[in-house]
Amino acid sequence: MKKTIIITLSLLLSFVTMAQKKVAIVMKNGDVAINKQELIDSIKIVDDGKNPTIGGHEFVDLGLPSGLKWAKMNIGSTSISDAGAFISWGETEEKEIYTSQSYIAPGSKTETQLEELGIIENRVLTQDHDAAYVVWGEKWRMPTENDFRELLKSTTAEWTEEFGIPGFKLTAKNGNFIFFPLNGHKANEFKINRDYPYGRYWTANWTDGYGESTSTSYEISEKYGFDKTIDNRFNGLCIRPVSKADPDPEE
Repeated sequence: MKKTIIITLSLLLSFVTMAQKKVAIVMKNGDVAINKQELIDSIKIVDDGKNPTIGGHEFVDLGLPSGLKWAKMNIGSTSISDAGAFISWGETEEKEIYTSQSYIAPGSKTETQLEELGIIENRVLTQDHDAAYVVWGEKWRMPTENDFRELLKSTTAEWTEEFGIPGFKLTAKNGNFIFFPLNGHKANEFKINRDYPYGRYWTANWTDGYGESTSTSYEISEKYGFDKTIDNRFNGLCIRPVSKADPDPEE
């Protein structure tokens, strides 16, 4: 992880006096930056926010027992507080209208019918219908119910804000964390905004027992916490990819 050097002025003064001194900062590449000491208020060491990547996408190592790595952001996001793309379960891109008629498999479908359509295998989305695999590449996939269970069991959940956006911050024992922003979902042509009290994230799992038009998701809300639920497959929800691949080589 890249760092920028920061030393407080008080520490700086322990090395040089406030006379006509100049401060030389030598970078790793050999570049030298020279400034007059009296012009420097402080020098800090800051994290530039850049995480290691897999397939070009940033991830956070939470030290999970399985070794699974969670993406830093949702598919389509540009920051950890950005909701990103809203995608129907088993589809791989956004659209204008989210209804049963506009869905890849209109109407209610049994497990057997979804298998015949090539959408699921062993009750989990196939690679061709896994948005994380299709959009981010073969090193990534959508999380399963078990992946979410492990994540919640292995981290401490806190309802908080990042960049002014509410959501759940999940912090691991190693101090690393990921943030799930409150995102709502898309139904019909309407996107539930952040003022709505919940948000949902897809899993890769088909579900039964709740009708034949739903699949498993995880819901976040300040009132009810972070827990498993279901949603109509044709609705647009956000997706947080996971991976077990090796990190990209450092530049």
